[in-house]
Amino acid sequence: MGPVRPSSRRWRGNRPLLVELQALIVPSGLALPRRSAQGLDSGRLSLLLAVLERRAGLSLAAVDVYASAVGGVRIAEPGADLAVCLALASAAVDRPLPADLVACGEVGLAGEIRQVAQTPRRLAEAARLGFRHALVPSSGEAHQRSLSVTPVRTLMEAVSAIGLSGPAPGTAGGRRPAPARRGFPRQGERHLAPAADARGVSSPGPRPS
Repeated sequence: MGPVRPSSRRWRGNRPLLVELQALIVPSGLALPRRSAQGLDSGRLSLLLAVLERRAGLSLAAVDVYASAVGGVRIAEPGADLAVCLALASAAVDRPLPADLVACGEVGLAGEIRQVAQTPRRLAEAARLGFRHALVPSSGEAHQRSLSVTPVRTLMEAVSAIGLSGPAPGTAGGRRPAPARRGFPRQGERHLAPAADARGVSSPGPRPS
């Protein structure tokens, strides 16, 4: 994704940047399961895992978790929290995320989804790059004609909105895709679980020269 030049000085050198976030969850044989983060703050990852387990009903205490921001991007703001949680939830329940879904929002300890700065501009960039569905915090203004925007108040609501709540499918011959909900399309075989990916519109700032 190429850089986008902001027109407002309030960004102070930052720019909307679409970031693909991936997660992999595997059973752990260790007393203290691994928590590996690349491009993400490891402490923030541990916090989001705790919120997912407590507020979204996902059992993650006995698994190794690997999360990564694709392309060597370093995410230093909370706007990617929701996308990270969706990738983790997708890997945990072995169900794919829609390929044209983008998400942005900060996740609080109570499981609430908080508004982040410049959400309309983030969504405009996602729409320009071809995404068609977005999950955003219900607080604040986030209108975008080219996107089907779903406002969510809590992490549980976000997980349920895209069919990631409930137990993982127990099929004998393979995996089945998640049922389509609230306008999100069914996704065939494009996703290879238990790895998962989600996209978030973040503002990592200028890269060092």
